[in-house]
Amino acid sequence: MLAYLTEVDHRDHEALIAFDPDSGAAVGVARYVRTDGDSAEAAVTVLDDWQGGGLGTGLTSLLAERALEEGIERFTAVLLVENKEMIALLESVGHVAVTGREAGTLSVEVPLESERPGAGKGLYGLLRAARRVAAAARSAAS
Repeated sequence: MLAYLTEVDHRDHEALIAFDPDSGAAVGVARYVRTDGDSAEAAVTVLDDWQGGGLGTGLTSLLAERALEEGIERFTAVLLVENKEMIALLESVGHVAVTGREAGTLSVEVPLESERPGAGKGLYGLLRAARRVAAAARSAAS
């Protein structure tokens, strides 16, 4: 598990981490792992105290941008049926299509939209977006 979480190659496995600017503590992470040529499984986690301020949406958007740069065209995920927050996060980067249901879970697929606002701006655009996300999250946490 340690290897899985730390051996990020930034092509087939990417992880973006958000830190509290005051304490330096990690407050959120967005990750994808490529599952085939143009698909990747995506996951986003944000600490409870930081939820509701746009951090998850910002991380998801940044993760989609990185995925598109690496030739990934869709995210997949397995979610609990009641996890409306994650469904909303995924909808921020594309249309969520349910591809399966089993034992209280949904399998979903999300084609990434390269035409969405902010897409295609490369590293400079990512850094600007990250600063906006951090500022919005800091305001929400205050």
